[in-house]
Amino acid sequence: MFARRNYKRVWFLVAALLLLSVTACAPAAPQPVEATDTIPVEETTAPTQVVEVEEVATPTEVPSTATPEPTEEPTEEPTPEPSPVSTEAEALPVDQPVSDESSESLPEGFNAWCLKRGVYDQGTVAADGTMPSWGQPAVMKNGKPDLVIEVQSCTFVYTFDQPVEPGTKLVIHDTLNAPFVNEELIPTEDNPNMAYAVVSNATLVEAQVWTIDFRVAVEDPAGNEIRSETVSFERGWRPQPCYGGVWPNAATGLCPDLGEAHPWDPWYQYSIHGGYNEGVTTPGPIMDPPWADN
Repeated sequence: MFARRNYKRVWFLVAALLLLSVTACAPAAPQPVEATDTIPVEETTAPTQVVEVEEVATPTEVPSTATPEPTEEPTEEPTPEPSPVSTEAEALPVDQPVSDESSESLPEGFNAWCLKRGVYDQGTVAADGTMPSWGQPAVMKNGKPDLVIEVQSCTFVYTFDQPVEPGTKLVIHDTLNAPFVNEELIPTEDNPNMAYAVVSNATLVEAQVWTIDFRVAVEDPAGNEIRSETVSFERGWRPQPCYGGVWPNAATGLCPDLGEAHPWDPWYQYSIHGGYNEGVTTPGPIMDPPWADN
């Protein structure tokens, strides 16, 4: 009996425990929440940086009480334009010496002159040995007689202290001292001690050089040299220099060939005849080329 009662109590306790467990595990009923219109937000105040500005005292300008002096108004006066001063050498006339004549006299007993192209009249040289008014006389330059060539002929006159022997000759030597002119001196009609020779040798009167010195001598009939002078023969004009300061070739009138010129080449504006091309500022007047008629 006791055992059956005990069993009932045990089952009753187990059932009670189960009920308590179920009750404990059930979710709790939600609690009512009272709605609010706004949600308070905590404001964070940023630290403010205070900058101190130092005041700078500005000087106060005191108005001047001085009376201003009247300003002179500029008077418009024409400014004189500078006259162009040419540093270029003037071109000498054709068939004129290219430098000043010297006051020095020609060697004693020697005289010479040349006649322009196309002029054959020797005047009275055959009679008295004097130069015609249309002749171009020799002058002393650099201690030597100087004659301007590119001419028809040149005449040489000598005066001796005795009559000139027949067969006395005028002999002109080149730069190698080789004779290339050999002309008999002809006594004048008025003075047997005076004789002349007219030379038209192209090597002399049309020498293809700008200037050259030849030795001009007199030989007796036996070929003995009586006297001699170094005489300069030069053209009466000069071209403008080519690039580099050289003169054009005296025979062709052309400057040295430097190849095709480009705008960046320093010789681009130079003329093939010397100087600068037409239309460009030139260092001096461009003379006629050698083949131009004078």
